[in-house]
Amino acid sequence: MGLHPRGNFEGFPAPPAPSRKWLEVHGDTHFTLFYAKYGHDLQKKFLDHFLKGLDNGLGQAAQGAAEHPASRREIRAARRKTNGRWARTQWTKLYLHPDRELDQAPPTDPATLTYETSSDGVTFSTEAMAEDLEITGPVAVKLYVSSDTTDADLFLVLRLFDPKGKEVTFIGSNDPRVPVGLGWLRASHRKLDPKETKPYRPYHSHDELWPLKPGEPVELDIEILPTSNHGAEGLSPGALGARQGL
Repeated sequence: MGLHPRGNFEGFPAPPAPSRKWLEVHGDTHFTLFYAKYGHDLQKKFLDHFLKGLDNGLGQAAQGAAEHPASRREIRAARRKTNGRWARTQWTKLYLHPDRELDQAPPTDPATLTYETSSDGVTFSTEAMAEDLEITGPVAVKLYVSSDTTDADLFLVLRLFDPKGKEVTFIGSNDPRVPVGLGWLRASHRKLDPKETKPYRPYHSHDELWPLKPGEPVELDIEILPTSNHGAEGLSPGALGARQGL
């Protein structure tokens, strides 16, 4: 949550190829498993292999050995936790609708929604889930936004709600009650790096300021940091869109 996993998620797939890299993603606080016996044993195994040259199975793990897979993630859930390898990616698009719904079908008519910056912003929600849903991996949001000012800070929150409309939260690295995911962007920094940007990962160059013209809509691509969550049947994931300040 926040900035804690940024370097890990960026470094794992980056060159050199991840043939001798391992990515461990866990829930709870950022220090709990690190100092637990599990974390201690894992670090010792890593150091024994690379500093002492011990053949303890770690060297073959990234090549497919089941003993210690190259990546491991924990799926956060209100009702259960599951560990496993990253797999089975199914990229899914959801569209913002003027009735404040999130749906896989695009809207048919254009519309504009407005809100005060001192309010809670605008919330778009799906219908209650008819079956279990897992949200794992990176999330990206495309918005068209205008403001009465020359700049704006946009904050996006991906959230999970129970059937009574109460938000389901999780233990984060530095907060015991965090949502599914967070993203943010200052509108004047919306310039993208075309070489690094991917559909699921907008990459901003931060090398040029593009001020807003009051009342003129602009296109914003905002990253919500990678997450892994299990939404059980009856729960409803929703995204709290664009509460802006400045």
